[in-house]
Amino acid sequence: MKKFTVFWIYAILLAFSAYALDRPSQSTHFNFSYAADKGAEGQLASFAFDYGLDWNCIKTVAGTQINLDIFDIFFGASYIPNQLRFRTKRKELSLGLSGIYHLQRQTGIATENDFIISTDFSVDCDCGFSFKMQGGYGFKGTKVDAIYDYTGYIWDRTFVLTFDFEKMWKNGLCTYLKCGSHNSYRYPLFISPIYDFGAAYTFKDQYGNNVQAGGEFEIKFADQFTTAPYISGIQFKLTFGYFF
Repeated sequence: MKKFTVFWIYAILLAFSAYALDRPSQSTHFNFSYAADKGAEGQLASFAFDYGLDWNCIKTVAGTQINLDIFDIFFGASYIPNQLRFRTKRKELSLGLSGIYHLQRQTGIATENDFIISTDFSVDCDCGFSFKMQGGYGFKGTKVDAIYDYTGYIWDRTFVLTFDFEKMWKNGLCTYLKCGSHNSYRYPLFISPIYDFGAAYTFKDQYGNNVQAGGEFEIKFADQFTTAPYISGIQFKLTFGYFF
């Protein structure tokens, strides 16, 4: 209950700031996912929701994901100053900073805290193609219930590296590939990357706002670079977004 309270207080503050400051662009996303693997999340369905605000230079987002055994929340923010936006004839390049805090609770097993600070570089082309690279550093603090009285929190440090490729077609179809060290709700150590392949269709509602519906296929690898890699998880996702 405390975790839910923290999340909703943060979400309410975000919503309040949307009207107390200059009106930003807002977005909400709902995801339903099913894990087909036999690992910690095998045969489990998850529901996720996030809410974001975009003031152009500053972006914030808060999200939560729930299934029968695991609860997650995350808070993220990024800053891209106008001085680090460079416009050419057909594209815009930008450079900024971002940070993420993620909390995961595995019922009766462990609590995980993740902190990430990174530099973001992005390219947005007039043709609808965009590329984003994120590189930085992260800390992971894990409380294992069975041994916490003896060890306290177990801390790990890791590098952060992600690549996002996206193409928006003129008919409203969006296709994308994301690969990297983490996603919004999962933060393995650097050598265990996550790959997301997805497509979504965007259309206007009666109020002129964008509505987006799509699907996604996710593959998680364990220790891909130091030993023989193997697939540790597979997820199928249905996504719904609203931009206003």
